Amino acid sequence: MGNAVEDKTHPPILLSLSALTDAGRVRKNNEDSFLLANFDRETAGLKELACHTVGPKGSLLAVSDGMGWAEGGELASRSTEGAVFQWLSENWGRKPLVTSLGAALERSIHMANETVLRKARENPKLFGMGATILLAGIVGDRLYLRWVGDNRCYLFRNNAMARLSEDPSLPAPVQD
Repeated sequence: MGNAVEDKTHPPILLSLSALTDAGRVRKNNEDSFLLANFDRETAGLKELACHTVGPKGSLLAVSDGMGWAEGGELASRSTEGAVFQWLSENWGRKPLVTSLGAALERSIHMANETVLRKARENPKLFGMGATILLAGIVGDRLYLRWVGDNRCYLFRNNAMARLSEDPSLPAPVQD
């Protein structure tokens, strides 16, 4: 992760997080998965990172949801997050092409897509499997968002909530 630079002009960001998923009313099984990573630590789970200060290498929050109409949604969402985390752990800040966290998040999604496609090709029963993903990377005083699908990201600040992501499955609002 080596080349990420801490921004000393802003106070550190303290993350206080919790996560919960639910199968909902339609499906029997839950195809959601989530990930929290602190790139300043080698490994840690959600319990250890639920409240932590974002370090110089940054933190990652992710949520993924398997596509319910296809077999393997659970596998797709877990594989997507696993591939994103692995690629970022190995590459973020190490190569000139991935010195921007936004670019690194985008590249990690492409690598995750390749992983899911490979798994589907290896097992014909998993044909068509896929997952949505939303990544929020924080480094310094910056938040970088990347997403594929209809996961939503909201910012809650000063008792107000604002939606940061766009849902591609909804029609665009009519402009007058």
